[in-house]
Amino acid sequence: SATKSFTFGSLDVTNPAAVSWFQQIVRCNMLFDRTAECSASAIPANATIGVGGWMSDFGEYLPFDSVVHEGTASYVHNSYPGLWARSNRLAIQ
Repeated sequence: SATKSFTFGSLDVTNPAAVSWFQQIVRCNMLFDRTAECSASAIPANATIGVGGWMSDFGEYLPFDSVVHEGTASYVHNSYPGLWARSNRLAIQ
């Protein structure tokens, strides 16, 4: 979903592969987790700490015309905020 002035994408939190990919992005590119399976170029050699936190904006909304891996967008719509928060939380565990 988008308007002429605003375009965005949403992670399909019903797709385990997409959630896993997102969590790796957070671990490697934001937290600099050297225990995660990151490519050598993902973590700068002199990095000692990643970010201390981030805003996970737009997790409160899933457009009704979305295509999801499991179920339908109208079914997932109300549970999306919790699934999005869970995906973020699991990324830091």
